[in-house]
Amino acid sequence: MRPCRRRQGSARPCVHSGGGACDSRPTKARFFPPPTDGAIAAGGRSRSACPRAVSPDAGAGARGGSGWAECRARAFPNPGCRACSRRNSPRQRQSVPVTDQVDLRSQLPAVGRIRVRELVPRNRVRARYAQINRFEKALADDGVTVVKVFLHISYEEQRARLLERLDNPDEHWKFNVGDIEERSAWPAYQEAYEVALERCSTDAAPWYVVPADRKWYRSRAISTLLRGHLQDIDPQYPKGDFDVEECRRRLLEG
Repeated sequence: MRPCRRRQGSARPCVHSGGGACDSRPTKARFFPPPTDGAIAAGGRSRSACPRAVSPDAGAGARGGSGWAECRARAFPNPGCRACSRRNSPRQRQSVPVTDQVDLRSQLPAVGRIRVRELVPRNRVRARYAQINRFEKALADDGVTVVKVFLHISYEEQRARLLERLDNPDEHWKFNVGDIEERSAWPAYQEAYEVALERCSTDAAPWYVVPADRKWYRSRAISTLLRGHLQDIDPQYPKGDFDVEECRRRLLEG
């Protein structure tokens, strides 16, 4: 199965609940189908359960070249008022991948928390959507492949994962007390993310929505997504700038 691109105005999965259909707002975001009952019963071992093609809330950028040398990941903290006041965020410009590099980063906090907590006026938030689109289009025009994945988990699943972190001392470093307060604004965050998916899913950089309550499905969906894009990019090992036969001769003679 392939993630579908629904026609404008048609019913589509709704990010408010993690299932069902919602025709409240058309979008260009592409939705991976939820795992089937048969795949769930198989414990994630069924290959047919995973979409077979295409590709923080996370985004990835890859710039092709003669060879691949590095993959880096960076997670930006939630923006504060000072970061919101800048028209062109330095952290965006600093995270642009260079040639032969894959860059992983989180993006949605830039518009999610700002909108929910009203850190800036609403018209500034709308301008931010346009800024993101221009930035990503510039990346695409410059040869960067932009892959954006929205990992959607349900309200109940988030609570279960937070409780697991509390129950396991080895995972206390992952726990953020602020997440408890942020959960009280869950409906507002879902609306903010839905608006972001609508406004910032473009032909140059579409959003892919992946059901993430089951980690095996999430990982398999993202893997096939990135594999499809990497096959299109067709990365190659760097070519040597030396005479292979001459080097072989010198080694054998020595």
